Amino acid sequence: MVRQNTLVSLFLVAAALVACESKDNSKKSDEPQELWTVSEGIDTPESVYFDTATQQIFVSNIAGGATDKDGRGWISRLSREGKVLNAQWVAGLNAPKGLRSFGDRLWVADIDRLLAISISQGKILDSFELTGAKFLNDVTVDSVGTVFVSDMFDNKIYRTRLVNGAYEKPTVYLEGQDQLINPNGLLVHNGELIIGRWGSPIKDDFSTDQPGSLAFAPLTEAAVARSLPELGNIDGIELLNDKELVVSDFVAGRIYRVQLENGKAQLLRSDKSGTADIGLIPQDKILLVPYFNDKMIKAFQL
Repeated sequence: MVRQNTLVSLFLVAAALVACESKDNSKKSDEPQELWTVSEGIDTPESVYFDTATQQIFVSNIAGGATDKDGRGWISRLSREGKVLNAQWVAGLNAPKGLRSFGDRLWVADIDRLLAISISQGKILDSFELTGAKFLNDVTVDSVGTVFVSDMFDNKIYRTRLVNGAYEKPTVYLEGQDQLINPNGLLVHNGELIIGRWGSPIKDDFSTDQPGSLAFAPLTEAAVARSLPELGNIDGIELLNDKELVVSDFVAGRIYRVQLENGKAQLLRSDKSGTADIGLIPQDKILLVPYFNDKMIKAFQL
């Protein structure tokens, strides 16, 4: 009887261990798998962006204070496999942040300037001074080349459009603390401007008492029409598919998969604080994460 009970106990323990191992393996399979890391030539990276036309990755490096107009910042150029092609492809910038391309232009938010860099030539084509801008952050472009840039500290979103083949001076498109709640990430999708609110009030360490959320402004109305539940201090926004976004929370160091319809969020990764403006290689579902504080870029397979 003792031996039988012992065998039964051993069987139950073994079964429990197998079940736990199966559960752990299932959990690991859902987590993004790391593909590569780049730190060479990377210094305080704020935004990482994949340009589908050239199949290259661009990284904005602040390399100083996030509000300092010191000319120390630069843009790095990488291959899609993470090889550094040009560590300081375009230099002499002022704490560059958000990146987005349209045609041969790579648009860059640069504190109080909106820059357009020729991708083929590696030089600045246009530099728009936005008088009164405090902290230009993210950039997005719609299907016809209209450019939007957020001013996180001044609760404004600026817009510039192509007119007779040239871009007009950017003007305020949307503003107001109640609507924007310190806007950071931007993305145009399905006729809407998606806005990543940071939350408020912003403290010295960039944390907030009120978390931010995703807001949606129809391009035909220039006003926030709806918002999703609070999520965190939202930085980067990328479209994963027609129903889901990938969103980064800078302060908490988290990456979420978010449903567009109801805002249901699935935690993909939890790291140290500093997961900034993420990028995505869409055809391969490869997530690109700039680690602001750790001075590196990592790629993950979703």
